[in-house]
Amino acid sequence: MQTDILKYVKDLKLKGHSTNEIAAEFSVNPSTVRRWLSGEMEPKVNRIHYVKPNDEVYLVNDEDNYSSPTIITKSSKSSGKTLTEEVEDLLSSLAPINYPAPTLPKVYQTPNKIAMIIGDMHFGAEDWDVLNLFFEAVEELKPETIVLNGDTLDLFAVSRYPKDIRHTQTLTYERNAYHKFLKILHDITAPFKSKIYECEANHSGNGQHSRWWRYLSNQIKEISELDIVKENLSYEKIFFPNESWNRVKLVEHVELTKGFIIAHGDVVRKKGGMSAVGLLEKWYCSMIVNHTHRMGSSFQRLPSIGTQEERIIRVYENGCSCKIEGCSYASAVNWQNGFSIVNYSDKNVAVEQCLVENKAVSISTLGKTLRV
Repeated sequence: MQTDILKYVKDLKLKGHSTNEIAAEFSVNPSTVRRWLSGEMEPKVNRIHYVKPNDEVYLVNDEDNYSSPTIITKSSKSSGKTLTEEVEDLLSSLAPINYPAPTLPKVYQTPNKIAMIIGDMHFGAEDWDVLNLFFEAVEELKPETIVLNGDTLDLFAVSRYPKDIRHTQTLTYERNAYHKFLKILHDITAPFKSKIYECEANHSGNGQHSRWWRYLSNQIKEISELDIVKENLSYEKIFFPNESWNRVKLVEHVELTKGFIIAHGDVVRKKGGMSAVGLLEKWYCSMIVNHTHRMGSSFQRLPSIGTQEERIIRVYENGCSCKIEGCSYASAVNWQNGFSIVNYSDKNVAVEQCLVENKAVSISTLGKTLRV
């Protein structure tokens, strides 16, 4: 019987079966099979029982702790298939599954509207490196809305701030610089007809807190009430271009979409982002503000209660676009140059704050860095 079993093992080896495969079929260690083939060991006769001569052999593992028999097929008569056919069946079962691709779900898209916000140019002390980077971004992004978020002109000449006659600028210089900026901006945006707004602020604008009307109120006093005076000496009349190409509108603020306001702002705290906290606590409304000349942001979640739905309020400080070095108002100021890009729809708003540093700005919306 040992001879029959050994012959069967050798036949398996000749047919290309590995030692590990034979060992697995006999439920023995591979080293045992190698000893059978080398003649060092013979299969134990008392563990082998024939059920059908020349057909199937019942083997029990050589290990003493093995208790149940394993059937080993000597030939393929029982299955009616040759070894080659059985191998082909095995390979077929291992072939890649032909699984039809699932139907792609429908995802509905709404084209993003884009707004660009820049402020605190303080013409007379403007930084043309920042402005030129802004122009380039506008030309590439083609926003439908542009907001000049206050303090466009500095109006330094009519301010109450102590002046050094060696470092000052005239109203004519400021106005000419602003008109130059506006003409370039209008020419760039003419093909896609951007709406351009300027927000009221404490330096520029026609509001009661602007430098212009505080100055006029001291100079002309009583006659400043007359409608003809108000009309002919208004901020728009004096400082906006009296040209057919001019599309700038002076507004208190811009509501870009429901619950998202762009305004100059009137809160200043010590560090970037802290003024945003102050405005958030004042208005409880999502906003982009200037005024602080810093960049930062603050977010707050308002949980739902009763009929009030959950919402998240966010306020962004937008930096400035004036010169930081050589500032007339203070030394070693904690200011940052920058502007913002807003992608928005009726329900969603995404803000990118663009920091200008070393005459360059990295803009994720564009996927590139702009330099001057």
